[in-house]
Amino acid sequence: MKRIISALVIGLSLSVAATDDGMMDPEFLEFFAALYGDPVEEASIKLDEFANKLSITERQQPAWNSFKQYFLDQMQVKQQRAAELKEFVRARNGKPLTTPESLELKMKHMEMQLADAQQAKAVIDDLYGQLDSEQQSLFDRVMRHIWLKNKMKQGLNN
Repeated sequence: MKRIISALVIGLSLSVAATDDGMMDPEFLEFFAALYGDPVEEASIKLDEFANKLSITERQQPAWNSFKQYFLDQMQVKQQRAAELKEFVRARNGKPLTTPESLELKMKHMEMQLADAQQAKAVIDDLYGQLDSEQQSLFDRVMRHIWLKNKMKQGLNN
């Protein structure tokens, strides 16, 4: 219980510190960071709102569309992977993994994470390179908030 409370206190402090620059609406950050838990349709609406906050120009729109589609596709991929893992566990009928099996599963997961990160970087690099410095600053703050929130979730689940 102490661990959970500590994680919450640290996370809230970091979240406030990371976004308390007077330029970003904390409620918007929380709203946008909730994307990962929303259905794809709701996430699409929130991404459109984020594009409006970023003031995406007509010239930037193709890169934004690629970013948005990648983001939405990744949500579906994660849902599919979770379903596959559930099915894998169910098919084992309670039989625990051996140490080699466990390590193999972990390695496959890490390989998928690396491939996902490489693909995300390419899509984000394309968009980020087209943003002006003010847009980049806003994009950075929102992404930091999302990643911090996800790290907190992971910490609470460990």
